[in-house]
Amino acid sequence: MIYPRENATYMKKGKQLVHLYIDTTDDVTDLPGLDTAAPGSDAYCVAAQDVYILSGAGTWEVQ
Repeated sequence: MIYPRENATYMKKGKQLVHLYIDTTDDVTDLPGLDTAAPGSDAYCVAAQDVYILSGAGTWEVQ
């Protein structure tokens, strides 16, 4: 599941800089894309303790 970690910050063109929690790495495929989230958005995976950042290319990359 995906949970908001903090309030989203609205960026230019209506996109949001989002900060999320996800339960497992399986949830990465359900994270929002560039159509709604701004590059630099992040998601913390509780199970793996990894942080994913949304790149400008629209992929969630583990850091």
